Amino acid sequence: MARGDGRTVLHYLTGPAAGMRIIQQENQVWEVGPKGVRRAHKLGIECPLPDPKALQENFVVRKVGHAQVANRPTSVVSISPRSGPNAQIVVWLDDETHFPLARQQLADGRVVSETRYISVRYNVPPPKKWEPPQQAGERGRWRARGLDIQRVDAAGAAKILGTAVKRPTYLPGGFAEQGLVTLRYSRAGAAVQIRYGDGLRVMTITEHRRPRLVEQQGARQGRWAQARIVQSRQRKVARRLVGEIVVTVSGPLSDRELLKVARSVR
Repeated sequence: MARGDGRTVLHYLTGPAAGMRIIQQENQVWEVGPKGVRRAHKLGIECPLPDPKALQENFVVRKVGHAQVANRPTSVVSISPRSGPNAQIVVWLDDETHFPLARQQLADGRVVSETRYISVRYNVPPPKKWEPPQQAGERGRWRARGLDIQRVDAAGAAKILGTAVKRPTYLPGGFAEQGLVTLRYSRAGAAVQIRYGDGLRVMTITEHRRPRLVEQQGARQGRWAQARIVQSRQRKVARRLVGEIVVTVSGPLSDRELLKVARSVR
């Protein structure tokens, strides 16, 4: 990973994504494979930084030790929500720069995700600005898999769904709504996403019209109306059918909390 001057380049060296580069610059994210551009995502929103005030209100932050990460001394910091012990984030902060060299996320005492640098250099030039190919502005295979994310108000969201946005009656402690966005897929149509945050974590509820396949698989018998945990890419989400709307709840929460939120959506 290389970062600087408002740009980030993530290059996969091994594994199923070997050779893939994720390039973020100028409010766009490009996925570039060994054979060229695969996807281009337009981000009409900014990723919020942690809110210090909300952190203080919703979390207990404690320094719990010291450790070496990437051959550098770090301070180990535990961040636990005040609402209960079912979630925790542990970060290893470089003692000199305070850069997070490792991050671990736990739910119900189980590690659900972990990121760790094995080497790091700070005083290096930023990654070069990437110039997309000429065809990037035209219709093509890469565009068929693109995504456009934009903010929207409740009226605009209702127009996309054909009904009012459905909201949960239960939220985990500290979480508050941050706004609505539209997710426009050039192949699969559009969806609406409600974003919630507690100062550090982000939970999303994504809603879209029920596809015909859902009905064929037994929606009328009520199977899809029951909230259930499903695997979506590399994460678990809670999914449920509410009327004609498929609701998907995603975030760094335990399966129990994800299901509780999904079951409360009305």
